[in-house]
Amino acid sequence: MTMGKFVPIDGIIVKWMLTISVVLMMAASTVCKCPMEIDVDTNNVGQPTGRSVEFEEAVNQTCDPGPGSFFEIGSNIVTCMDDDGECSFMIVVHDIVPPVLTCPQPIQKQISYDLLQPNKMATVVVIWDLPTVVDNTDHLTVTSTHEPGDEFSIGSTEVVYTAIDLAGNSGMCTFAVKVMTAGKYTPPADIIFVNNSGDNCLSVTWPESADNATTDYSVYYYKEGERKNSQERVFVPSGSSTYMYKELCNLRAGQLYIVEVENLVNGKLLTAMAPRFTKPLPPTDLKALWGTTSPSSLVLSWSRSEQTVDHYEVTTPGNRVQYVGSTTDRVEVDSLKPGTPHQMTVRSVVGTGDRRGVSEATSAQITLAAIRESDLIAYNYTESTISVVWTAVSKSSDELNPYMLTIEPQDAVENFRTVVPNSDETQFTGLKPNTNYRIQLWSNLGFHLETAQTTRPGRVRNLRAVNVLDDFITISWDPPTEGDVDSYDVSISPGKQSEPTNMMGTSFEFSSLVNETEYFITVVSLYNDMESNPETILVTTGVTKPVPTDPLKYVTLAVGCVLGVLVVIQLIVIVIIYWKCRVICKKTSLNSHVYHDTQTVRGDDEYDDTDTARGNDGEAYENTMIGRVSRLP
Repeated sequence: MTMGKFVPIDGIIVKWMLTISVVLMMAASTVCKCPMEIDVDTNNVGQPTGRSVEFEEAVNQTCDPGPGSFFEIGSNIVTCMDDDGECSFMIVVHDIVPPVLTCPQPIQKQISYDLLQPNKMATVVVIWDLPTVVDNTDHLTVTSTHEPGDEFSIGSTEVVYTAIDLAGNSGMCTFAVKVMTAGKYTPPADIIFVNNSGDNCLSVTWPESADNATTDYSVYYYKEGERKNSQERVFVPSGSSTYMYKELCNLRAGQLYIVEVENLVNGKLLTAMAPRFTKPLPPTDLKALWGTTSPSSLVLSWSRSEQTVDHYEVTTPGNRVQYVGSTTDRVEVDSLKPGTPHQMTVRSVVGTGDRRGVSEATSAQITLAAIRESDLIAYNYTESTISVVWTAVSKSSDELNPYMLTIEPQDAVENFRTVVPNSDETQFTGLKPNTNYRIQLWSNLGFHLETAQTTRPGRVRNLRAVNVLDDFITISWDPPTEGDVDSYDVSISPGKQSEPTNMMGTSFEFSSLVNETEYFITVVSLYNDMESNPETILVTTGVTKPVPTDPLKYVTLAVGCVLGVLVVIQLIVIVIIYWKCRVICKKTSLNSHVYHDTQTVRGDDEYDDTDTARGNDGEAYENTMIGRVSRLP
């Protein structure tokens, strides 16, 4: 008997698995293959928003976009196809090119000698053309230390422009504005101008004496409270000159210096003196505090200056400027647009008026997280407006089916609006303060989003200083036109207290202040723990003229008081007349009125049963049965 060949079952399974693996590997080898992610840098200035990128396509492969195509800054998806299938890869273009700015040429202006006053800074308005900015992206944030139309004092002032793109690349340019005096003064005169000209430097300018005997000047500078221990000699240059100029450097930052200029005229020593703070050190480490960011808000923090400052000047998007106390190192910034870079700066400030010293700006560009797909977020909300931004899913709208936006309650100027598909933001206006609004976005293709946002309380009106003394300021304000208010937060800077004072009334007194000092006073309305936009005024103790109370209010109050008194007198007269009439009427009634209760008796006689009031007091009564009076007919 011939035996057949025996094959173990385990061997069959192994062969089957090997066969399947080979088939899968062969199939995998035929799948379309794409390159790995490609990272490139922008390669030139002026080529907008990106660059061309070369890459290799496989045999019989077609990619879209193809090799050599232009790719914008950021992430770009390339899809490739061949006979075996489809694949995709990413091309990321990094922006490393900083913006290039071209500033105008230096500017010179003159101030007439007639405008000069001893130790007072005369100024002139200067206008210039804005710098040209070239970059490989259209999204730039441009800031400057000065704006065309600003006022400049005697001396040389540096104007700085800075541009920052979305990638954080920055470029800058500078130019000088030099202001001189026109003409010479006749001694004796006490005119000197001291200005900040750079870090740890002061520039000293004064008009040249008209006499021909002055060949040189002596310039002294020393910290307040110290002896006159530093001297610089300044010689009059040959030829025509209308002003003298001296740069004093290597000074301590944020210190008050006394600057004196002396010259000898006809045997008489003339001295001009002026105090001035040097620029303080700027704050450092400006950033968004970790864990405080949301799609539309953050807490901005910084490390305080190592020296004493009076307050910090904080500039946030929309050129909103606020002053906070020297003990403060953070502020909350809200109403920001999600997914957008926001430029923020903080400066240290010391001194006031002509003495004032302001540090260089510490800047940071902070980009909030982009909103997620299918999100609708409210931002930039005030007492009367709400802006919204959203990200829609693809194919959720088209030209025939645009987005539709509604707001409830229907207080807006437009309660319903149609938005074209390529829009992603809009604003509602004409809203009511302290009101919670429901905003909805949808399309006929089944897309629907909604959010809710409460408008801010109304801001105070007519904020003013009604009493200003050397060490005392009283402010007053009017309540908001619309909306309820729980209380107000009042703050002053500079000052020892950085936290605002909460109060219920509409006036406040600040005491123990320093004479001839600038104070920034801010009032904020509060309702249900929500703050209004602030109202701020600048008041200088001993200098600012107080604003008198509106005379119309006095007239209204007086008229109201007079009318009130007349009404009270009239009421009193009416009450007296009414009381007298009542008494007279009662007397007449009690003297003559008799109540008759008459019963007619059938028969020959009729009797009256009469209650007769006795006396005039109306209290004694007698019930008398009267006999036969008459017979009825």
